[in-house]
Amino acid sequence: MKKLLLFLSAIILTLPNLKAQDEPGLDPSEQALLQSITQQLRPVYYEDYDASYNATIQDGHVTAWDFSYFFGDFPMSVVPELFKFPYVQAITITEGHLTGDIALLVDPTNIACADSLKVVNVNNNHLSGNIGAFAAHFPNLTTLHASYNRLSEVHPMISPNVTWLELYNQSLDEPIMLDIRNRLTLADVIAALPEILRYNHETQTYNTVMEWNVYYPSNAGFTLAPYEEDEQTYFGVNAWGWGVLAFTNHDTVQITNYTRFADVPFTLRYRMADVNFNSTIDVTDLQAMINHIMNTLYFSPINTNAADLYPDSVINVQDVVRMVDTLLTHEVPVIFEAPRREVASTETSEAELYWLNGDLHVRSDRGIASLQLNIVTEGTIEWRLGNEWICSQAAANNGLNAVVYSLSGVTIPAKTDVVIAHSTDEATVRYAKLSDAQAKLISVQLGAKMPTDISIQPSAVSIQKVLRDGQLIIIRDNKMYNAQGIEL
Repeated sequence: MKKLLLFLSAIILTLPNLKAQDEPGLDPSEQALLQSITQQLRPVYYEDYDASYNATIQDGHVTAWDFSYFFGDFPMSVVPELFKFPYVQAITITEGHLTGDIALLVDPTNIACADSLKVVNVNNNHLSGNIGAFAAHFPNLTTLHASYNRLSEVHPMISPNVTWLELYNQSLDEPIMLDIRNRLTLADVIAALPEILRYNHETQTYNTVMEWNVYYPSNAGFTLAPYEEDEQTYFGVNAWGWGVLAFTNHDTVQITNYTRFADVPFTLRYRMADVNFNSTIDVTDLQAMINHIMNTLYFSPINTNAADLYPDSVINVQDVVRMVDTLLTHEVPVIFEAPRREVASTETSEAELYWLNGDLHVRSDRGIASLQLNIVTEGTIEWRLGNEWICSQAAANNGLNAVVYSLSGVTIPAKTDVVIAHSTDEATVRYAKLSDAQAKLISVQLGAKMPTDISIQPSAVSIQKVLRDGQLIIIRDNKMYNAQGIEL
């Protein structure tokens, strides 16, 4: 069968070149080269093969080579011979199973067609290495096709004389490491990409933070998007989605993903308990876990792996308990927790936390589903939320860490001042993280001033507090008292 295919291919390749063989005699030096190539290719083709079948001969010179859809493995040792013909303008070797560094295609000391060559097509092979260095040998090149290979580098930049360039769909073996245990900037991610993914031929630049040509389809298990914070552009990893992922351990997961220009293996490093991949272990991870348990949020395999703190491949209340312990004690199965940044007084916040007469008040523009607090006090904290809320706390330096959440989906209502706790001694909230029901962080300002002339929602102990003309009125058992406890 193979011999039949080779015979048929020889007939097909011969037909368009019958006229070429009728051309006047070939230049003697080129004739010798042609015979040498014939002898090297006969073991691959067939016994009577003649290299002139694949050559275009004009005015006594070889002006083009066309080995399209070559049957079998084209010998890499033959390719440098093709560049020794001084009048060659086009060389095509596609589907030729060329394997190895693209630098092996040329012998820099024996290139005779450096000025005449205008077209190179090596699509659909297994070439690796630096396409830029290869193209630099041919200053008058106008067309370069090298898609569907294993190329990774482009330096120096390919001459702008090349007006038709194809470098799509490179298959790379070296995994790209994205370490999101620390927050990544877009510049960090771009720097990790192979050079061929960053190369921009149109602008003769390598893509920067604002210009990058990587596309992550929605079915790949995660998507990537930039966001602004502290006047810097960060690279946020949003892992919601679906896809097949191969896990190696609880610290590293290897992903095979597709970019616009390559099939690249990705190794994504993350921290256990960082369920939503925001580079910080906080209350939003707890809320994401709760939402998943309540079937209101889908976890991809990578989210599940990060959330599986009680390793049984199921996300349930056991994982919630361990997540709460993580937030309380900071003893987590990760390297470290990202530093917390307090909200400056000049920043716009969506929520306020403040103390008044020993009561901890909260007011938010969005409903609050869970809270993470660090309270400095020598007194005792008494929680004033209803029975639907779970209030967990652990001792910390000069106070305690607390996590307050609900498994039922209840939230502290938006735009309502609510007393959530009482301290028996002077207390300060050193930091706070608030999450809404969608597991999104709510920015909070600490120590805000008490608003005036608003009603305060009764706490779970049936004590109502009302501000009237700037004075605090306490209503207990239908009786009114002032802030000093004197009945009015």
